[in-house]
Amino acid sequence: MKCEICNEEFVNSVELDKHKEREHPMGEGDENLEKPDMLQDQEQRAPIVPGKN
Repeated sequence: MKCEICNEEFVNSVELDKHKEREHPMGEGDENLEKPDMLQDQEQRAPIVPGKN
């Protein structure tokens, strides 16, 4: 199982739930919120091509 917040892998849902409570504490229902806009900015960056200025 993978944490949808930090992409860390866990062997089962119990370990994942413990991790989320410890590392990503949030109020009830927050898991339905959209991810921050910062993540979109990282995905949209153009690749760096060596030798091009």
